[in-house]
Amino acid sequence: MVGQPVSLTPSRMRFMMLIGKLLQRREVKFLAVILAMLSSASVVCAAVIVTLEWDPSSDTNVVGYVLYNGVTDASYINNTDVGNQTSATLTNVLEDVANFFFVTAYDSNGVESVPSNLIGTNFPGTYPFPTISAIPDYHIDENSSVGPIFLTNGDAAFIPANLDILVKSSNPTLVPDGNILLGGSGSNRTMTVVPAIDEAGRAIITYTASDGISNASTSFRLTVTPTAPSRFIYRMIEAESAALVSPMAVASDPNASGAQFIESSADELGTATFPVDIPVFGVYSIWCRVLSANDSRDSFYVSVDSGAEDIYDTAQGTWINAWQWTVLNGRGGTNSADPLVINPRTFLLSAGSHNITFRGREAGTGFDQMLVTNDPNFVPDGLYSVTNPPIRLVYLPVEAELATLVPPMAALPDTSASGGQFIATTAAGSGTATFAVDIPVAGVYLILCRVRSLDPSHALFVVSADDAALDILDASQGAWTDGWRWTIVNWPG
Repeated sequence: MVGQPVSLTPSRMRFMMLIGKLLQRREVKFLAVILAMLSSASVVCAAVIVTLEWDPSSDTNVVGYVLYNGVTDASYINNTDVGNQTSATLTNVLEDVANFFFVTAYDSNGVESVPSNLIGTNFPGTYPFPTISAIPDYHIDENSSVGPIFLTNGDAAFIPANLDILVKSSNPTLVPDGNILLGGSGSNRTMTVVPAIDEAGRAIITYTASDGISNASTSFRLTVTPTAPSRFIYRMIEAESAALVSPMAVASDPNASGAQFIESSADELGTATFPVDIPVFGVYSIWCRVLSANDSRDSFYVSVDSGAEDIYDTAQGTWINAWQWTVLNGRGGTNSADPLVINPRTFLLSAGSHNITFRGREAGTGFDQMLVTNDPNFVPDGLYSVTNPPIRLVYLPVEAELATLVPPMAALPDTSASGGQFIATTAAGSGTATFAVDIPVAGVYLILCRVRSLDPSHALFVVSADDAALDILDASQGAWTDGWRWTIVNWPG
């Protein structure tokens, strides 16, 4: 064992003592501090060169020394094994921050002594902050995304790969922080921003790079304008249809869908893998119909597309000996003991085929049905039927002046109209406006129009849909006004 620590004392320079108590202090020499900026074009770090010397340890077991240097109140610390030398020159000492130094001795087994006293100083100069390329503002439609945005990160003091990246949204309802996805490495990073389904508004997205000593941030404004709702997807899958690996197996229960479900008969073993076809890109939740009678039969490990596993607590606090729907959640890692840290656990899925894998964690956790959906407001109840999906309301606003116009139907100005424009015909019985409308969901639709009808002679349109029979729209029957008002398309016959 190494019995005697090595001691450093300053000489000719005034240093701030970071720790006052010295361990078995011995007379030492601190040779010199050479203040020099490295300006060679091949050098990426501006640094101070520091030379240190110490007296050798009198302990005969000592075979070498390690010189440590770092920055106070930061995670940065560097060590240099100098062998049996009693001096060293460091070229990685940073400017304008509180640097510290200490030495340990080690024996032939690599066992280090307690540290020497610490000495420290703030060398003159300017500490180089991390750098981030600028990001422009973005304006997108509802139910779309931005990215990947390509970002260049730099750091004159550290390798860019060691930068910690933090992203933050000023409007978590529009853009939850978890919907800001980072990629890339080193100097070249990417960021993809996915607003919540059916949300519109503005958010400031802030991207911060930190090297542990200082940080730099850049922000941009994201504006999301409302459009027609996206197509909602409801993918229901029977658990027993998965590809099963023993001891995950099919079991019987008259209260389960199709009187069958799956479970593992052993802890930590067995898998069920579901191939799921996703037709629309978006953020998806996974609901599961589960049977968890108590807290020893209430969890699976879940991963998507061979990604990281997390623990799904199937009935945290709602244990019951009956089937119930719960949304897939996570703990933030398989080593965490804290349930529901991520609730719900959502996934950004591209259009195409994906694999969802449930791995047994607690034997006897029952699994009956799975529902994958991009509808954040839908909560399944009872047995889910693909023949009776939930009803959704669809709103498709269309500006009149965007129609294909045939004269004398034309666009005209009006400051009180949407966008300052509207359409009208200048000759009775002439002119058409044809609207191309994409209908996302089959169903029965109403057509409402914002119209202005001064009197009975300015109150009629002839309307058809998909070249079907024509009929007359009485735009303001009995409610003529010089102002704009909404009216429903009617069919007098």
